Amino acid sequence: MGDPLPMLTAPEGPVVARTRFATMARDEDTMSTNEAIEALFIELELPFERLGEAMWVVVDESDHIESLVVYRTGTVLNFRVKVVALPEEPSAELFRTLLELNAADMVHGAYGIEEDAVVLVESLEVENLDLNELQAVIESFGIALSTHHPRISSHLPSNDAAAAN
Repeated sequence: MGDPLPMLTAPEGPVVARTRFATMARDEDTMSTNEAIEALFIELELPFERLGEAMWVVVDESDHIESLVVYRTGTVLNFRVKVVALPEEPSAELFRTLLELNAADMVHGAYGIEEDAVVLVESLEVENLDLNELQAVIESFGIALSTHHPRISSHLPSNDAAAAN
């Protein structure tokens, strides 16, 4: 056999793997974090409006997303889009459908109930956020909204009345 492989040793002190945003997530200067998030929106050519210090609304009609709210809480970037209004007396079939979609069809995000609406939500760590991860969430939401909406809507009262006519 040949010479054994050399032993690799770690440098003195802690070793930290860093992504493009790793330092920024721990930085007390939240403005740089927000600017970096906005830079990703711009790079993806997503039209957005800043609603607050760490809150944006993204409108991406090409992906069937009318109003995606993106907000940062600490080191977490949250995504939320309203899917449909929740009926006063939601059916068990609606809840079952949402759970089935969560289990079988959702790669990024999950359906949930928030106040009087069915919403699609996702959370990502800002520390690991990159362009591909953000794009994957946006595209996943767009696909979910366009393909799941008919199935979800079929359990709403207004569709029952329309189907009877």
